[in-house]
Amino acid sequence: LTATPEKNTSEAKTGRFRQYTIVKGDTLSVISNKMFNDRIHTQAIFNANRDKMTSPNILPKIGTVLQIPE
Repeated sequence: LTATPEKNTSEAKTGRFRQYTIVKGDTLSVISNKMFNDRIHTQAIFNANRDKMTSPNILPKIGTVLQIPE
């Protein structure tokens, strides 16, 4: 399965966000690599989605839309 990043013009306290829909096989490292071409943004993605996640090691269910900080 392949995911395509979705643009979102939502504003939050820290700036703009894009949206990403979780697909089978995703981890925060995989999502970071897809969105930023590196894996160092995993903590920023987790922090932006604390309302949906209790741990950076456990993603919500497939189909959940995450906010990705730009």
